[in-house]
Amino acid sequence: MSTLRQYQDDAGRVVANAKMIFSSSHRHTLVVEGDADLRLLRNWLNDKCARIESVDGRENVKRVWRKAKDIEFPALHCLVDLDFDLVANYSPILDAQFVYVSLGGGYSPDEVECNDLESVLIRSNTFTKVMAQKFSRPGLDGENFQKQVVDLREKLRIAARNIGAFRAADMRYRREYGRSPIGGEFRISDVFFEQSSVTINIDALAKSLLRSSRTTYAAMEEVCEIAHKLLLQFDSGWQLCRGHDLTFMLSGYLTGLLKRNVSAREVEEDLRMACELETLYQTRFGMRLRAIGNDLGKPLLSV
Repeated sequence: MSTLRQYQDDAGRVVANAKMIFSSSHRHTLVVEGDADLRLLRNWLNDKCARIESVDGRENVKRVWRKAKDIEFPALHCLVDLDFDLVANYSPILDAQFVYVSLGGGYSPDEVECNDLESVLIRSNTFTKVMAQKFSRPGLDGENFQKQVVDLREKLRIAARNIGAFRAADMRYRREYGRSPIGGEFRISDVFFEQSSVTINIDALAKSLLRSSRTTYAAMEEVCEIAHKLLLQFDSGWQLCRGHDLTFMLSGYLTGLLKRNVSAREVEEDLRMACELETLYQTRFGMRLRAIGNDLGKPLLSV
C-alpha cells in the first residue's frame, strides 16, 4: 500500500475528519470497505446529510469504528460485508454504529439469508434486470426468459454454496487451531468448475485442496469433513455463497454465452447500476441507514 493510501486510511485521520465535518455541517459519515461500495451508495446519497469514505478493507473499517467508539463520536457509521463470520463461528460486532451488509434478521446462521451485497443483488430482481440486458437471443422472452433466469440463479447458488463450504470450513479450522490449511484463499479453477453448466465438482475440488494443503494432509481432511457437514446444514440457503464467487462464475458463463470476454468487474458494475433503492432498503444496512435518516428527520439516501 502506498504512503498516500496509508495516510488516507489512517483510522484517526478518518474519524477526526468526520468529526470536523459534522461540527461544521452536521453531516454524518458512512465508512465502507471499498470503492465499489462507495460508487453504489453515491447513487442515492443525500449530500446535505451524509458523506461516504472508503478505507480499503474490512479491517480498516473496524479500526475506524473502534476509534469512533473510543472518543464517543456517534455520527459515523461503519458498513461491512458479513461474509462467513456466523457460519465460521466468529462473534459479530453488535453495535448500532457497526452495520453488516446482509439480508435477514437476527445474528445466527439460520436467520441470515445473504452475507454480502453481490449475493443480495443476485438473489433479487436486480439480477433479472441485468440478465434482460445480457440475453438478446430471439425467442427468449416472457416465461422462457423468466425460467432461464430462475434456473441460472439456482445453478449459481448451488455452485457458490459448494465452494463457500470449503472457504467457511477453513475459517472454522483457523479459528480453532490458528492456522489455515487452504492458506486463506483459493481461485476457482476449471479443474473443478464447469463454465457452461455452472457446476462445481465437489470431489475434484476436495482432491485439489488435499494436494495443495498449506499444513498437513490430515488438517485438510478435517477441513473437507467440516465442509461436507456445512453443505448438509445449509443445503437450500445462501449462507455459504460469497458474492465474488457468484460474479466470477456468472462472468464465465456469460463469456461463453455471449462469445466475448465478460469480467467479474463488469458483472458487479452492472448489478450495482441496476440496483434500486428499495432493494437496498431490504438489507440490514439499508434498514439501518433508513432508521438513521428517520431519527434525523431527513433521509441519508434518496432517489
